[in-house]
Amino acid sequence: AAMARLGFGLRGLVKTCEAHKGSIRKVLPTLHLRAMFHRILPDRASLEEVDQARFDYFKDKLYGRVKQTAQTHLLVVVPTYLEYVKLRALFNKEGASWVGCTEYSSIGDVARARSEFFHG
Repeated sequence: AAMARLGFGLRGLVKTCEAHKGSIRKVLPTLHLRAMFHRILPDRASLEEVDQARFDYFKDKLYGRVKQTAQTHLLVVVPTYLEYVKLRALFNKEGASWVGCTEYSSIGDVARARSEFFHG
């Protein structure tokens, strides 16, 4: 029933068409959340250079601005564990107050990190 309503098939290929009628403002309407999304399109060709370009952009442009404005409760999501390790090293080197969560974190570690993030 969901396939007939949300998708179609053509020559053995299946495509689903999901309609998203919500927004993040409907999740927590009383909070005024500010989200920044940055798409980085580096001129570098290889995958290793693209990862390094993304890290350099964060370190030089975004993190510097965050430090200058003294923003708190900043959530950074990275796609790979290697980038997480780079950010962890950067935050430790800079003496930043931060908590980290990975898919390997225990339930207790995640709860502790969420609490520290929420309470500052």
